[in-house]
Amino acid sequence: MKWFRRSPPPDTPPPDFIVQYQQASRTRPDPKQPIREICFVVFDTETTGLNPKKDLWLSLGAVVVQKRSIWVDRSLEFTLQHQDIDISEQVAIHGITQNFLAEGILEVDVLKHWLSFIENSVLVAHHAAFDQQIINEALRRHFGQYKVRLRNPVLDTAQLAQRLDRFNTIPEAQNPAHYGLDHLCQRFGIALNDRHTAAGDALLTAQLLLKLLVQAEQRGIRTHRQLLGR
Repeated sequence: MKWFRRSPPPDTPPPDFIVQYQQASRTRPDPKQPIREICFVVFDTETTGLNPKKDLWLSLGAVVVQKRSIWVDRSLEFTLQHQDIDISEQVAIHGITQNFLAEGILEVDVLKHWLSFIENSVLVAHHAAFDQQIINEALRRHFGQYKVRLRNPVLDTAQLAQRLDRFNTIPEAQNPAHYGLDHLCQRFGIALNDRHTAAGDALLTAQLLLKLLVQAEQRGIRTHRQLLGR
């Protein structure tokens, strides 16, 4: 008796954008690639709560960082479409109204744009695991039969800040409360504009990333492998 069986293949081949993403994400950067040459996609999601399996994904913001610059002409900002949901608490936090959601983009279309945008870039977010899971849950809902998930290398700016502080034996490194986005932006002199919007938080995180990368290079962390441990 066979206790374990492979899942049957999907009835239809995956759409082109999934094939293209899977091909692109298999291409890994040269481990000796200088940090300044890496293409980072800094992103943020806003949601109705902190449970990726139950809460709704409301918006996505992303911007490219490369060559020590934030490329604002290479950015994404989407509000997702939702009908007839109570978002009274989220309006106060994110500024997303019911009208914005009613006129938003279908989640499946956001995913198509997202996978085409990121290709094999290094993804960057603050407390990245949550944002990864939000997007992976959405991919599972719409394209689970193709077993597509985010495959990109990921850099968490909170973890990078802690790593650099440990390297410098700063006592703060033992206190996770000091590594929230607000606290780190204040520490590095970054104005907290458009906080708690996906695009605004992505831009703040991009500014923080540039500050941290300067510190990393000063400490001898200069290549893709040294930065990401890959």
